Amino acid sequence: MPGMKMTPPPPIPGRVNNDGTFVVAQVPAGQYVLQVDAPGFERSSQEVTLPTTQTFNVKLEILEIPGAETAAKPSGAQANNQQTQDQINALEQRVRELEAGTVYSIPETRTRKTTVYVDKNSNIYDQPTPGAKKTTTYQRERVYRRQSIDEKITQALDDQGKHSVQVGVNAAIAPQAVFQFKGEKTDADRHAYQLSSADLFFTAHVAQHTVFFADVVGLSGPPPDLETGGLTLLNGFSARLVRQNELNLREAWLRTEVFSQRLSLVAGRLDLTNYFDHNAAANDETRQFLSDALVNNPALNLAVNGSGVAAIYDPKNGLTFKLGFQQSRTEATNLSQSLYSLGEVGYVARPPGLGEGNYRFWYRNDNSADHYRTGYGVSLDQKLGVQQVTWFGRYGSAQADIRRDHFYSGGLQFSNGAGFYPGDIWGVGYAHYDTGIGPKERLAEAYYNFAISEKFRLSFHLAHVLEKKPGQQTVGYLIPGIRLQASF
Repeated sequence: MPGMKMTPPPPIPGRVNNDGTFVVAQVPAGQYVLQVDAPGFERSSQEVTLPTTQTFNVKLEILEIPGAETAAKPSGAQANNQQTQDQINALEQRVRELEAGTVYSIPETRTRKTTVYVDKNSNIYDQPTPGAKKTTTYQRERVYRRQSIDEKITQALDDQGKHSVQVGVNAAIAPQAVFQFKGEKTDADRHAYQLSSADLFFTAHVAQHTVFFADVVGLSGPPPDLETGGLTLLNGFSARLVRQNELNLREAWLRTEVFSQRLSLVAGRLDLTNYFDHNAAANDETRQFLSDALVNNPALNLAVNGSGVAAIYDPKNGLTFKLGFQQSRTEATNLSQSLYSLGEVGYVARPPGLGEGNYRFWYRNDNSADHYRTGYGVSLDQKLGVQQVTWFGRYGSAQADIRRDHFYSGGLQFSNGAGFYPGDIWGVGYAHYDTGIGPKERLAEAYYNFAISEKFRLSFHLAHVLEKKPGQQTVGYLIPGIRLQASF
């Protein structure tokens, strides 16, 4: 009845045997609670009426209590129940470990696309309704997302990196020696040289798809080119730099991407060889060939870096289109006196039976010599049937005073496990440069680059050079060298 408190039945006295059975004591007839409570077992409770001929099946589950006495081992159905309980305990422990290693993210606003049905009275329905028009709408919602702690830390570091200036370093030391084996003796014979280079890279994200980049480089020490006087540099680290033993601003530009990141625009102080005349096997003096004739095409005739603009259009179909303009003479008072323009078309091909190949054709126009001079060239690299071997080649022709200059080069690069260690790279190359006014150069180089660690490399180089000038004997040099290079 309302307001009355029901008195619970009294418990039945009794005892529990060692095997878990319960023995009921003699009690008067009436309502009782059959409650079993024994050390080491789980409690059991149910209402009963005595006297009765009913058989009570009381099943007690063993409790796992650290330090307590071990209860009698169950058998049969109790063993199966114990196995189920163990599995539950294991799953609960796994859940606790998962929760210990995850966190909830800060609430995020997400936009979700949904389809609704709106009638003429602006009523909105989730399901198709007579008289309602199907409409697509977008809804914003604030959600929490469960993340692992490692994922959250990585996301925080990435976010911090996007809003800070990142600094990189590329340092190299390149000792070389010159041994003359042909022609009239020159000052370079049996002389040693060493060029040290250190680049500091600064990168910062200034807006969405917009990056600022600057490269400050310092050079120190004499390269062999000061005494050999060849047509091309024997150490490519000093290419397009006019001063040594002081800091030089090699590049400083802004880059942004538009039209779904298909068009990249770069403006500032540029080195156009970073965008044109690329080659997968012969384009990096810090990891591949050291001689500049096997790094870039001399027919480009790009002597210095300068202020300029470059545009790269990549429609994501294998073709690329590039166009660049740059100041080409530091002493010029305006761009009309030093305008260097360069255009290139590239294509990524996968010929049957071969790997990926890159085929590029460029054309340039330069008025740094007080009148316009043109040049054109191609740069090719193609992976062969075995992916460890890449063939490369270049050709270039440039307008000169008497007749056109001509250049060609080619060679092979071996990588991806084709050396002593998986990260090693080695290659051989040959370059032929014939100028329009007479001098000629023949250069062959071989190198082996050891990947000592992810950020440290050691390479050995050997170059064979023949220089021919009008009215003079051909001069031959053998130039061994070592390059130590670290980047981080």
